[in-house]
Amino acid sequence: MGCFPIRGIDFKAWEQRSENDLVAVKPRVLSGPLSWWITNIVFPLYHRIFGVKFGIADSNEVGDGLYTYEESLISSVINIITTVVAAVLPLSSIVVLFLVKSESTRLGILIISSACFALVLALMTNARRIEVFAATAAYAAVNVVFLSNN
Repeated sequence: MGCFPIRGIDFKAWEQRSENDLVAVKPRVLSGPLSWWITNIVFPLYHRIFGVKFGIADSNEVGDGLYTYEESLISSVINIITTVVAAVLPLSSIVVLFLVKSESTRLGILIISSACFALVLALMTNARRIEVFAATAAYAAVNVVFLSNN
C-alpha cells in the first residue's frame, strides 16, 4: 500500500505491547559485549541526539518510533573501536613503563595494565577464558621483557 499505514487487524502491530510478536527475517549476530553495548545503548542514544534532529535517519521509514541503520555501519564502528584499542593499549603500557623510573611503581603499573588488558579482551571479544588467560600472559611477558631490558 505504498507509504500508507497498515490497515485492518494488524494496524497495532508496532505498539509496544506487541513488541515480542515481531520476527526478524535475518537475526542480528552480535560478536561480543561491545557489539551489544553499541547496538543497544550507543546507537539509540545517537539516534535520539543526532539522527532525528539532523535527519540522518528517517524514523518514519519503517514505522512510528522505529528507525534503520545499515548493519555495515554498526560493524564498521565496532571494528574501528576494536582496532584502535588493540593498537593503543599495548603501546600505552610500554610508554608509561618507560617514563616511570621506580621499580616498585613499574611492577604495579605492569599488574594494572595486565588487568586492564584482560578486561578489555573479555569485554570486546567473544574469547573464552583460556584464550583471555593466554593472551594476558603473553602481554605480561612482553612487558616484563621490556622492563628487564630497560
